[in-house]
Amino acid sequence: MKVLIIGAGISGLASAYWLGKAGYETEVLESSEKPGGRMVTLERKGDRLDVGAQFYHTNFKHCFDLMEEMKMSGERTDVTGSMVYRLQDGSVREYPRGTIYMDLLGLGGNLKLYWNVFRHLALGPKIIPYHINDPIPTSDSIAVLDHFNRESDRALRDFLIFPLAVGATMGPPEYMSLYHFIRALHTFAISHHVCLARGVSSLTDELAKVVGVQYGSPVKQLIMEKGKVVGVELKNGQVRKADHVIVALDSASAAKILPDEMAEERRFFEGIIYSPSPMPVFFLDRPLPGNVWNYWSDPRMQRTFLFAIDERAKVPQMCPSVKSVLTFWAVLPKTFDLCKQSDGDLAKQAKEDAELMIPGVSNWIEDIQIVRLPYATEQYPVGAYQRIMDFKHRAEKLDGISFASSLLGGTNMESAAGSGFDAVARVRRILGK
Repeated sequence: MKVLIIGAGISGLASAYWLGKAGYETEVLESSEKPGGRMVTLERKGDRLDVGAQFYHTNFKHCFDLMEEMKMSGERTDVTGSMVYRLQDGSVREYPRGTIYMDLLGLGGNLKLYWNVFRHLALGPKIIPYHINDPIPTSDSIAVLDHFNRESDRALRDFLIFPLAVGATMGPPEYMSLYHFIRALHTFAISHHVCLARGVSSLTDELAKVVGVQYGSPVKQLIMEKGKVVGVELKNGQVRKADHVIVALDSASAAKILPDEMAEERRFFEGIIYSPSPMPVFFLDRPLPGNVWNYWSDPRMQRTFLFAIDERAKVPQMCPSVKSVLTFWAVLPKTFDLCKQSDGDLAKQAKEDAELMIPGVSNWIEDIQIVRLPYATEQYPVGAYQRIMDFKHRAEKLDGISFASSLLGGTNMESAAGSGFDAVARVRRILGK
């Protein structure tokens, strides 16, 4: 039994690994020259830093299972530093990991936050992390900002809802349903950040060595015969046949290869809102003081690059130079415009915004690099979960094809790996073994 997997991100590689263990022949096709998808590690003079996906969480079951299979569990390292806000008036608020009271929210804001945690997480429908399954609650049809719409909620909107939306999806809360906010809050409430000593992408690097990947093999389209997907045509004209095909691509790429017989599924993927990630990276000539891994300018200022991560403080093992390396992050809708700007313009804007987070930092820059990821994260506006469930129900009726994507579980690495696990289960139900 042969299964073709399109895409060597974590969902595709995990699918190939689990299928191989079950006795299937697999073939992984990847258009680029490296594995990992949006899990990307940049190297410079011995320092390594994550410039795509940033974290695992302590409840990432499938990812941790894969780490154990790859004998990488000993490389896990907790992120222990603080998050800092620098406000318009120049004052600073620092919040260590595990902070349970944010003074920026005030007493009322903290009480409302914990009431919502209790109401939605303790009393609400049970959340199955990193999977999207029936039934979809009514909170999918409510925008998070419509739920927190009172004047008294302003601090919550500015200093908790906005940063959480940005951190979860690289988009503002205007692109987020209440249900997705609740799920993101659930993740941050019951788990904490974990990284790997060689970088987030070292997991996909090791998986790719085991399963084997055919790089430089972009797929032009799926091939169908008598209503069943039987293989793919590559852009070089080659045809690869298989008993089953798993499409493990971002939504924009998936839409381009679907045949006319899957017009409805193509429209689903084309309708997904996603954020690209044009990222300036500052290599400093010194370590920044303290144990701060996450710097924010005042969210109310609505700067272009809203926050920065000190990759050295996040995972010290990755930066043997002991010098800080800052990655700068912007959000939708500005990211689409930023993609059109030159490297010089991006660096200039990042310097201006960096000074608001860390005064004086532009004087300590040793080198600047620009990383451009065309596809970073999906957005989950009102109704997104229901649309995903409708798509999954339709996909169950398709013959010869399954889909694996972080989109189908909530846009993170565990969602991607879990989606691959589900695709493998479906393949085994259909083909046996």
